[in-house]
Amino acid sequence: MSFGGGGNNEADQARKDEANRQATIRNGTANINSIFDGGTTRQQIAPTGGAFDFGSGEYYNADGTRRTDKVTGFDNEQVFGPSTTNAGQFNDAFFDAHPQPLAEEGAIARAVGGRPGGVVFPMFMTGGWFTRVQIPKKLVEAGAEGWVVLEPFGCDPLVHDLCVTLVREAGAGEVILAAHGSFKSSVPSDIARHVAGRIGAETGAEVAAGFIDQEPQLASLTARAGVCLPFFAAEGGHVSDDIPAALAQAGFAGRILPPVGLDARVPGIIAAAIARGVPVCAEACRWAR
Repeated sequence: MSFGGGGNNEADQARKDEANRQATIRNGTANINSIFDGGTTRQQIAPTGGAFDFGSGEYYNADGTRRTDKVTGFDNEQVFGPSTTNAGQFNDAFFDAHPQPLAEEGAIARAVGGRPGGVVFPMFMTGGWFTRVQIPKKLVEAGAEGWVVLEPFGCDPLVHDLCVTLVREAGAGEVILAAHGSFKSSVPSDIARHVAGRIGAETGAEVAAGFIDQEPQLASLTARAGVCLPFFAAEGGHVSDDIPAALAQAGFAGRILPPVGLDARVPGIIAAAIARGVPVCAEACRWAR
């Protein structure tokens, strides 16, 4: 017969479950990175963080597991139906968009080739040189006409709303908003600090913004608990490795939430942004301070 101890057992199990989840994310990221490193036929599917192998017809979820959905092929493109294992995260709209990684030579030309015009939705967390200058330049080089580059994902107030909602749903009194930052521009930190301010004002939580590429760095945010919300569009090395490592160095005693871009409500936010059609800022990001 035992007396009490149930609360401790539950807490221990919760910590084990969280450790297992973080390990799955790290392993999944390593699997996905190995896919991309292994050849040029692999395709990243934004914003899920997953990967699709055109050669084998296999799709990998963000956690590195293979999906077994039936694949329908036509020409050189493959389309998956909506996911049965990640309800709400994958839908036809994303796959119909045929996203292409910009780093691959000729990717934009292939994506826009033969299409009379449309919009480019940057799955970036801020509006900067890449979204204002480089993407339009690549479109011109590809001979694309009638294409409009929209405001990036992280600039959307609905994404900021979602961050507030995620923290409210987590029920934490302390929050670290983990963002990339930049040593070259203040805009990434301006947006992150704006979001952190909204979270604090609207949830009553104590909020600090910490960064990977500028001060205050995440490792300097010591003696904190609660939750950490990565202000990132997808899963990647920063989320799976750099953020946990920095927080461990800081002695963080809380829980790391999935990045905002992986939330199941994101496809609806992107669809609404595309419907509004707000173009990327021509001169400077509107969140610059």
